[in-house]
Amino acid sequence: LYLRDMANGVVVQDQHSKIIYANYEAARLMGYASSDALLNTPPEDIVARYEIFDEFGDPLPLGSLPMRLALLGMRYPEAVLRYRIKNAGEEYWSYIKSRPIFDEKGNVQQAVSLLLDITELKRAQQALTKQREQLRVTLRSIGDAVIATDANGSVTFINPVAAALTGWTEQD
Repeated sequence: LYLRDMANGVVVQDQHSKIIYANYEAARLMGYASSDALLNTPPEDIVARYEIFDEFGDPLPLGSLPMRLALLGMRYPEAVLRYRIKNAGEEYWSYIKSRPIFDEKGNVQQAVSLLLDITELKRAQQALTKQREQLRVTLRSIGDAVIATDANGSVTFINPVAAALTGWTEQD
């Protein structure tokens, strides 16, 4: 009851990777209309819906997902994932933390995962990186000398015109 209305996704899987609990936010993040729709989908059909990547855009093997690692007994697996729902095509980002649940004999029975949607944060970071690169290209190609410093007066940028006038290189 308490987990149902959390702002973050919560998923519990049994030792066979079948989802046995998911709140609405988890279903939404995973592209399902409801928790029931997600719960009634076999694990192999769930993973077949996605293209999954690590934080840097490299394909991520399913065995490296935090929830899979927790089911293997790893205590605190977590990861930033990029993923694309194949039919939708749009890219999403999640931060996932998983924890195994052990029985009294120390055997893993379930894994609990917390899913945090960080898509907007990552999109903002990508836009900022793009703007910085555009600014850097513009400052490099401008016909005037440009030198930028930080608050301490250390040079953080010098364009080719300024380098030619001062005799400094960007590495200097």
